[in-house]
Amino acid sequence: MEFAPAADEPDWQQLDQSVFSFRTAERYENYASEILALYQLVYADFTDLFNVTLEDIEVQFFIPEFETLLSVGGFIPFTGQTLGEININIFFVRAVNGTIQAIALHELVHHFLWETGLSPDSFLWVHEGGAQYVSIETVDDLGYEGADIERTRLEQVASQLISQTGESFGYLQEWTPANPPADISRNYAASYYVVSRLAEEYGGLDFYRQFFRLIRGLEIQTNDELAFHLSLAANASVDLKLKLWGFDIRLLYNGSKISPDRIYEAEKALDGLNPAFLPYSLVAELFYQQALLRLERGDVNGANQFLDATILMANLAPVLTLLTLTAILAVIVYLLYKRSSRPRLEPPALPPLFEETAA
Repeated sequence: MEFAPAADEPDWQQLDQSVFSFRTAERYENYASEILALYQLVYADFTDLFNVTLEDIEVQFFIPEFETLLSVGGFIPFTGQTLGEININIFFVRAVNGTIQAIALHELVHHFLWETGLSPDSFLWVHEGGAQYVSIETVDDLGYEGADIERTRLEQVASQLISQTGESFGYLQEWTPANPPADISRNYAASYYVVSRLAEEYGGLDFYRQFFRLIRGLEIQTNDELAFHLSLAANASVDLKLKLWGFDIRLLYNGSKISPDRIYEAEKALDGLNPAFLPYSLVAELFYQQALLRLERGDVNGANQFLDATILMANLAPVLTLLTLTAILAVIVYLLYKRSSRPRLEPPALPPLFEETAA
């Protein structure tokens, strides 16, 4: 016996085009075809940028839950071993022209980054920042207005973050699919800021194109290795800039013309410094930041001087703190002593009463 499909069951269509296939309900077929056409349009440029190719990428629309109706534009299931199909929020087909295109390209970039060997488990900030940056730049080049809207939104959130905590983005290193932050919009904006600012300083997409050629066939597993190859691509100390942004990495790139051992010695002195040794622990940290800034400007002599000052201040901080507390205590004791030894003034005697003088 044959059963007729339920009245509300969608009529599914499978659209195949090159390496992409799109499973969609028939009523959304035109939208699906537009996204496939977009993928075909950018595919050659993306293979040139990331220096890899893709195979058998599945795409589909999804209907989000009410709580995430317009907060999740797309997603890709990740098991730790492979990336799944691209899922695009169907509600964004009615958004500003370019919005759903940016979402679709964002998810596509994840697959390209995966093929380069960069795993979301180790480099989720690179995945999300890179996907945001490349998709926005691509949509902008194609003339869609949605690119400026998304770029402005990310810049505004990043500006708020910087006004609150400064350019300190070290928390991005702890971001993994299994360890999502309470405020994920903060991480998206911060990762976009880092990726886009590196591009601005070192050559835009060409900088990343060179980077992906350098890591072809390599297994990049740590932020140290990532920063080193970014520095090679830029022919400058990108690792130093990341360190200034709060990333916990070793300076492996030798372009700074300064001994890494000197930097590690300063870092070791700071790591062993108790934050309670105020204000000298703060002064030592300030000296170290000044050393990094001078390195970034190419002032090796100035950097060495501040590194020496960092090490000296960090080593002397316990003694200086003890001497300071002792001095403060001595001043307090002295003031208390002076107050207690000061002669007490006796009030003058009252004048005699009239009756007493008359007698």
